[in-house]
Amino acid sequence: MNYPSKPARANPWFGEGVGERPMHRVARYVLIGPCLGACIGVAQTAVAAAVWVRHGEPDFYFRGWAAVELGMVLWAVGGAIAGAPFAVAVAAGERSLGRRVRVAPAVVSAVVAVVAATWLVVEWEFARRELLPAFAREGVAVAVAGVMALTWSRAEAPNRALHRTGD
Repeated sequence: MNYPSKPARANPWFGEGVGERPMHRVARYVLIGPCLGACIGVAQTAVAAAVWVRHGEPDFYFRGWAAVELGMVLWAVGGAIAGAPFAVAVAAGERSLGRRVRVAPAVVSAVVAVVAATWLVVEWEFARRELLPAFAREGVAVAVAGVMALTWSRAEAPNRALHRTGD
């Protein structure tokens, strides 16, 4: 076999490939967990505010723009906190399934899918003038993010970079 003199890395920033540094591995899970959670929290609040404005800013979902701003901060912090165990679950899933989540497509598609799902749920709440049980939207968000992480994962070949042939 034709072995290269230096091991190739697929994407060293996200810790993929041979010779990955421990900090890069941590950075992957910070992006997959707390950063994704904060983005989802902000996106959910922004969608809820957009629906609230579309319905004429009734005294139902928010009570003024100060409540929107407070909700944005609280849901961002809450999403980041909830993202930590999500990152642990993704790491455990990667290890047990022998797969590797591709970070960028998983994060972007999870946020887009959560925005769409949140829009439908909040519109439904406005139509009924009744809120869903606490954390119902967040349960949907976690399920969607999990499906996107699994969808955007690939089978991991342990020594793939060592066995590359020449170009």
